[in-house]
Amino acid sequence: MSGFFNLNVSSPTVAYFRAQLERIGPTWYLSPWWRIDSTMAKQNSLFQLLSIAHSERLEHVSLIDSFAKEHRGWYRRRLMQLAKRLRTGCPVIVAIEQTPDVLSDDQVLALRFASQSGSLSQTFHQLVRPEDSQQDETTAAWRNLFTYWAVTLLVLASITLWMMIRIAPAHSQILKEFGMQRQTPFFFLKSSFDLLCDNIPVALAVAFLIAFLFFSSTSRRFFRRVVAPHLTIAPNTSRSSFMLRLLSISTNAGRPLSGTLSTLAKYHYDKKVRQRLLFARNEMEQGVNDWQSLSDAELITTAEAKALVASPDNQSRAWLLERLALAKTDRACRSSSTMLAFAHPVAILIFGCFVLFIFIAFFSMNLELINSLG
Repeated sequence: MSGFFNLNVSSPTVAYFRAQLERIGPTWYLSPWWRIDSTMAKQNSLFQLLSIAHSERLEHVSLIDSFAKEHRGWYRRRLMQLAKRLRTGCPVIVAIEQTPDVLSDDQVLALRFASQSGSLSQTFHQLVRPEDSQQDETTAAWRNLFTYWAVTLLVLASITLWMMIRIAPAHSQILKEFGMQRQTPFFFLKSSFDLLCDNIPVALAVAFLIAFLFFSSTSRRFFRRVVAPHLTIAPNTSRSSFMLRLLSISTNAGRPLSGTLSTLAKYHYDKKVRQRLLFARNEMEQGVNDWQSLSDAELITTAEAKALVASPDNQSRAWLLERLALAKTDRACRSSSTMLAFAHPVAILIFGCFVLFIFIAFFSMNLELINSLG
């Protein structure tokens, strides 16, 4: 690069790019361009960066600018937007809330909770933990599985399309010339392909809509917050685990549980959890035991409530809440891993059935042709 700047060139184009490179400065990358980290890994890295900035009293804008140069694609743009909002004097938590998916929903909730309760240091210390890598590995496994499914589906669709364009018309012409009836599987396959060709604009619109919903951050956020909890217990268990970790931080700091629930109920991203938190807080105001109120609101189990009531002091309760949170995190990861182990063979079976149907359709037609000629 230094040799480029020392060149004695009078070209206006080269001079322009040289000025732009001098203005931007060197762009540094620690990871190769082909490595694609999961979104959770990027969000955890940013959360750790914010933790360092808070503990060392560093400026957030310069750190996030440098961190943005480490990434590409949509996450880089989100980081640039975050840095731009911070330059205008926007508070860190407000800028993060206005930049969707730059941090996870739970991390944004934790920062808002910590800023409201004045426990940022404790929150960063408790939430920057190595066990988060277990969830990241599970998320990466799901991402790899979806990538495998997409590539396999694309290959099967390409081969099927080539067969229907190049081979199926020739077979249909042969059957027509010999006056033979098409076999049912081949007839169904050819009719489906003709119907698809007759409605290409509709098929393209549906494909575009599916791709938009898959890649849109808004649709993914809606699926993550609303749809996913109804499909499996892993999201609900994970959310319960994170809430227990926040309660552990508040309890260890000696803050009233009712105030903690009020803060969480105000800023939590899940409507059902907000309703349960408000229900528990209202029961506390009616004189019900704090932990029993959480049990009545189905935020913790009865056994967990009894254990918390029997704890002698806040430090013991905070330790117990942290242990319960870790147990729930492990349970959520095991549940997700079980679903992963079940989903992969099911997908393979579906793809295998599709290939078998294509084989039967063409083989049965060839068999009829051979028998007729014989």
